[in-house]
Amino acid sequence: MDEMTLLREFRSDAPAAAPPEVRERVLGSRRTSRRPALRLALAAVLAVTGGGVAATVFQPAAPSAAAVLGRVAATVAAAPDLTPRPDQWVYERDLFLDAVTGKPGTHPGESWSRFDGERVADRMPSGRVNVQGVEYWPLGTPQQWYDMVVALPDDPADVLDHLAADPLYTSTGDTRADRDFDEVTQALTAETYLPPAGRASLFRALATIPGVGIDEHAAPDLVGRPVLSVTFTGDTDLGRAGDHWELLLDPASYDVLGLRGTAGSDIDLGEGTVKHAGEVWYEVAVLDHRVVDHAGDLH
Repeated sequence: MDEMTLLREFRSDAPAAAPPEVRERVLGSRRTSRRPALRLALAAVLAVTGGGVAATVFQPAAPSAAAVLGRVAATVAAAPDLTPRPDQWVYERDLFLDAVTGKPGTHPGESWSRFDGERVADRMPSGRVNVQGVEYWPLGTPQQWYDMVVALPDDPADVLDHLAADPLYTSTGDTRADRDFDEVTQALTAETYLPPAGRASLFRALATIPGVGIDEHAAPDLVGRPVLSVTFTGDTDLGRAGDHWELLLDPASYDVLGLRGTAGSDIDLGEGTVKHAGEVWYEVAVLDHRVVDHAGDLH
């Protein structure tokens, strides 16, 4: 079961009944096996004081999503392109938040997904790379996600319609904006290689979704890296009504660095862990993501 599926099962109507896999993921338990996955915060609050003297300080207007994501799209569209072979693998190394301590987990997870979907692999606690066949990909193979993104139209509205109609992933968010944010985020965090033109189309479409914002001064990610945060608050498949989500990008390359979720209301995660409204309850940091020739390869 993949992380996004686990999160979708963790709904506000039955938090105490969340499956053990959800609590283990959120509470930072070490993974010993892994199924094919799609990846898939609190916005920084700026306080201004003036040496004990009351003063009115005018902050610059927040940057518009259209302007920033337009710049993002133009940058990623110019990146070198490649077409992975069916027998190549998508390698990903990532680290999850330990919700009990509020700190990064102790061990990053390493995984490999063969592009054609025939096999997956992950690194066991012993260091051995465990390779296994795959009979069923609940949210599509890396090749299927690549093919879907290649086929995206140019117009942002058409991109959103295309994602909504595609069978790989169908959001059950409350509003069209919730569902559109889900669909675009799922594509951008898919464990696959996305062609530059397709990534650019996704970012341009993201800019048109009502409620999407930009935080250029967001808190660093789970491992302390500076981020450009694409923000959204709503009732999405990723969490519950009112939760605040951030798609975290590298400020220079605009590579996806992770995903962060902040509670809109108190969440009982079980096992004695309660995250209060305004606290980060989910975060993953993507430490490496690349196409390699064999399971176990790092470069």
